[in-house]
Amino acid sequence: MNKLIFPLIYLAFILLVVATNLFISSIDINLLFSVLLVIIFIVLRSFVAGGDKVSPDIVFVVFFYIFHFGYFYLYYLNLADYDSEIFLFPYYLGEAIFYLLICCSGFLLSYYIFYNYKDFNADFLKASAGLNNNTIYFLKILLILLFLSFWVPILSLAPEIFYDFSLMRSVGEKGLGGKFYWFGQIVGITIVSLYFYNKLSNGQKFFNSLFDILPLSIVFASFLLGQRTYFLFYAIVLVSIYHNFYRNINFFKLFLSSIIVFSFSAVIAVSRVESVYNPIDALNLYLSNKENGFIISALHEFGLTFKTIPFIMYLTEDGNYWYFKSYLNSLMLSLPNLSDNIRTSNENMDSWVTYQLFGDDTYGRGGSIAMEAYGSFGPIFGSFFFFILGGFTAKLYNNFRFNSSLYYFSLYYAFLGALMLWMRANSNFLFRILIWSLIITFLLLFFKKILSHKR
Repeated sequence: MNKLIFPLIYLAFILLVVATNLFISSIDINLLFSVLLVIIFIVLRSFVAGGDKVSPDIVFVVFFYIFHFGYFYLYYLNLADYDSEIFLFPYYLGEAIFYLLICCSGFLLSYYIFYNYKDFNADFLKASAGLNNNTIYFLKILLILLFLSFWVPILSLAPEIFYDFSLMRSVGEKGLGGKFYWFGQIVGITIVSLYFYNKLSNGQKFFNSLFDILPLSIVFASFLLGQRTYFLFYAIVLVSIYHNFYRNINFFKLFLSSIIVFSFSAVIAVSRVESVYNPIDALNLYLSNKENGFIISALHEFGLTFKTIPFIMYLTEDGNYWYFKSYLNSLMLSLPNLSDNIRTSNENMDSWVTYQLFGDDTYGRGGSIAMEAYGSFGPIFGSFFFFILGGFTAKLYNNFRFNSSLYYFSLYYAFLGALMLWMRANSNFLFRILIWSLIITFLLLFFKKILSHKR
C-alpha cells in the first residue's frame, strides 16, 4: 500500500469531522466519528510493516481512547451511571469530544507522514549494542539503588502505609529518603530498560537471574499498592522490550494479559481507598460495592479523565491560556529537589484546575495530555500541538529502530513510558524522565569506556 494513503485518509477524516461540526456539534455524532477513527486506524495499521504490537501509535491510540472516551462508550451502552462531574458543564461536551477527535487524528496524520515503513530488524540493534559484560556491574549497582529508593521510603512508613492509602501520595514528603523515592521513579524506567538491553546484547535470557527480581518487584508492587499508572509506565516498556528483542507476543496473549490487568485494576481501585490489601477481603469489598464486571468498572474509572477537558474549557473561556508556562515549569523540574521546600503547586495545571473548581484538600481528578494542550494554547493550537507530537514520536521511533546509538534506545523507551503517564497527568514527569535517561546512558557509556581503557 502506498504510504501516502495513510496521511491522506487521516486528513480526509479531519476535514469531514470539521465540516460536520461547522453545521452541528453533537455528542452522538462525534462519538460515532470516534468509533470510525478507531476502525480506520485498525484497518490501516494492519498494513504497516514490522508487526510491533507495542509501537507508540498503538500505545497512544489505546490509552488516549481508554482515558478520554471510555466513560462515554459505557454510558451510552447503559453500562455506566450518570456522573455529575462529567456533565457539570454540558454545553462543552460536544465541543470537548470534537477537540479530542482532532487531537487524536492530528497525531496519527503527522505520525504517518514521518513514519519509516521499513521492517524493523531487532538483530541489527542486538549486533551493534556496543555493550559488554563489564557494564552489567554498573547497571546492577543502579538496580540496587533503584530497589532501595523504592522500598526504603515505603517500609519506613509501615505498617501505617498499608492501612492508609493516602500515605502513598506523600511518600516523598514523609518517608525515609522520600525524595529519592520520586527520583527513583524518574530514572527507574531508563535503568530497567538498559539493564534488560545489556542482557540481550550479551545473549542472555529475559529472566535468568535473581537480580531480575529487583525491577519486577517494583513493577508489581506499584500495582498492588495502588499506583496503577506507574505499573503501566513500567509494564509498557518491559512488554515492548520482550516483544521486540526476545519473543513475539501474539495478539491473543497480549489481549488476555490486558484483560487480567484490567480485572485486578478494578479491584485495587476500590480496595486501595479502604486500604484493604488482603486479596480475599479486597475481592469481597469490590463485589459488595460494584454491580458491573471487572473490565467495565476499570474502563469506567479510567474514562472519567474526560471530565478534565470541559473543566479546562470552562476555566479558559475568556482566552486566558497558560501558553508555555506549564511546559516550562515541567522543564524547570528536571533538576532533583534536594531542599526542604516541597514542590506543590498551582503551577501544575491539573492541581490548578482542581483548586479552581473544587477548592483545596481534594484530589482524584488528575490531568490529561489533551487538557494541558488546550489549557496552554486553546482549541486550534492545542490540536496542532498533537500534530507536532505525532511527528516527533515517529522520528524518535525511526531512530530507535534504525540507529545503533544507545541514546536513541534509552530515549525512546523513556518517552514511551512517559507518554503513557502523560495520558492521565500533565507534563511534569516528561522532561525529567527524558533528560535523566540521557544522563544515565552517558554515565553507562562513560563507565564502559573507563573499563575498556583499563583493560
